[in-house]
Amino acid sequence: MTDSDQTRTKVTLKDSSGTSECPEIPQKPMANVSMPLVENSPSPPRLFFQKPPPGYLAELKSSISILLKRKSALAEELKRIQIDTVRPAEIAFIRAQTQYYSSQNHTMRFEDLMNKFAETKRAACALKALCITLEKRIANEEIKRADYIKESDLIISTYDFNDVKLKAPKITEPVSTDFQGRTNQLENQRLDQRLKTAQNHIKEINNEPDYEMNSIALKEIIKATEMQSNLNMTGIKELKKEIEELTQMANQNDDLVDMKFSENSNKRRKIELNAYKQYQKEQKLAEEYQNKIKAFQEKNRKDNDKIEHLRAQLDKSRSETQIILAEIERVNNLPKPKKFEPIESENDAESNSSSTISENDDYLLTNSNQQLEFTLNQQMFQLRCQVNDLKQQYNIIKLSANDKQNYYQNQIYSMNLQYQKNLEKINQLKHKKSKNDIDDPNHMNNINNLLTKIHGSIEEISTSFFGDKL
Repeated sequence: MTDSDQTRTKVTLKDSSGTSECPEIPQKPMANVSMPLVENSPSPPRLFFQKPPPGYLAELKSSISILLKRKSALAEELKRIQIDTVRPAEIAFIRAQTQYYSSQNHTMRFEDLMNKFAETKRAACALKALCITLEKRIANEEIKRADYIKESDLIISTYDFNDVKLKAPKITEPVSTDFQGRTNQLENQRLDQRLKTAQNHIKEINNEPDYEMNSIALKEIIKATEMQSNLNMTGIKELKKEIEELTQMANQNDDLVDMKFSENSNKRRKIELNAYKQYQKEQKLAEEYQNKIKAFQEKNRKDNDKIEHLRAQLDKSRSETQIILAEIERVNNLPKPKKFEPIESENDAESNSSSTISENDDYLLTNSNQQLEFTLNQQMFQLRCQVNDLKQQYNIIKLSANDKQNYYQNQIYSMNLQYQKNLEKINQLKHKKSKNDIDDPNHMNNINNLLTKIHGSIEEISTSFFGDKL
């Protein structure tokens, strides 16, 4: 087989999975080996072989080594990019976690504001009660002071001493016989005269009006009345001022409560809007996840179809190889032509001519058999190379499909674990929000339906790809 080894050329088989190379002979139509051999059949055509140029194999080896190095470099670059690249699922998880912490902080602030609102409301109620109590006290104090003024006026009008006249008591003169008694009598007379003089002076004072004294007394009375009224007005003003301040504070508290209530309403609407956006985002992620799963299933189905096609080609090549081997065996088992021994005759010329003809026929038959055997061997070698090539392609595609399947299985498994964690967090959020009682029931029903669909899809994938692994 040295001639066949020297005449090998490069034949490339291309398909969707890649290229493969195998040294083969040039493609030529196969001879119909099923036809019976005839001794006088023409000899098969001569085969023309093309010798590869010098250095062709070295060039192929160098290009293969360069491609292998490039493949390893690209694989390392792909690994580095995959390590440095943040996955969309991780970004979505970080965003959801940030929004969850933000909503939790908003909830805590909302609770604090509601507590402050309740305390402010209680303080406002207490201030209103204090205002009512102070108003009642002011009214009672006004009544008491009015009664006091009336009593003072009544006392002033009752105890007016201008109309009162002082009268001296009458003293009887005791009868005394001794000197001491006489002295006492004289003293009494002197005191009686002084008393009379004083009474006369009092009468004169009472008869003559003292305008200066009356004016001073009137001024003092007016001053006392003004002071009393000022005192009353000052107390009323202070109380009214305090009431106005308390009323203003209560109004400010009401405004603050209304403002806090509006802020809480706005925050609640924002929280609901963020929850709805998060719901839409999760729904979109779930749809993308399902689309990826469908694409993976479609790709897996195409890979399986390709593998089945390669298996069919391999079986077909094997069957053709078996047919060729059987035909070669049948040709080898054909009876070889017998050599006729020359019969001695008297005519030497005729014997020589017959022996020459038999030798020529034997040579032609042997040459024809050798050419046919060579052709069949070449075709068998070609088919074996094709079978080996198909086997290599089948193994490469099978390894690639297994690697992809394992990669996607690991990815789906990690995504399922992440989904279980997110599901626990969503259940905790639902429990908290159900305690706060601020969520819309329709919104919660939509979330529950979406979670049910996602869980059903994951269960379907789990049963179809992994069994009971997940």
